[in-house]
Amino acid sequence: MTGKESLVQQEFWKRAQIGSPDACWEWQASRLQGYGVFNLRRKGERAHRVAWELTHGPIPEGLSVCHRCDNPPCVNPAHLFLGTQADNIADRHRKGRSRGVPGERHHKAKLTEADVLSIRQLYPYCSISEISREFGVRRATVYAIVHRQTWKHLGSANAVISS
Repeated sequence: MTGKESLVQQEFWKRAQIGSPDACWEWQASRLQGYGVFNLRRKGERAHRVAWELTHGPIPEGLSVCHRCDNPPCVNPAHLFLGTQADNIADRHRKGRSRGVPGERHHKAKLTEADVLSIRQLYPYCSISEISREFGVRRATVYAIVHRQTWKHLGSANAVISS
């Protein structure tokens, strides 16, 4: 390792909050869309990619550096792995973090399936405004639920389950 490489490593790692080997080492400097950014070779590079290169060497053409921990600012090399874009997307789907994940498994879901079924049962008897206040969501959310624009994968709240 040359003196310049050693200096780059020192500058890089002092910007990470390094903890135990199993913990996420969060980037403490500049971030873009949640990911750490480090100036390397006169341009901003994603910090997790730089962490990989400093630890394991160059990233092969066509591969991504993916997070096992799903924590974008993490630069712990033990939490990183190489994969194709398809591998990264498959990992995201397996962990339920992708768009298109239905219902309460969606990472932004505020309601449970039971809540949605309750909303559909209440609608004939309560106004959309009353229901939205009760569940702490926007009226547009309730409207979309009762008109089956969202949560389409759920059956009717009044459906009879046969054995």
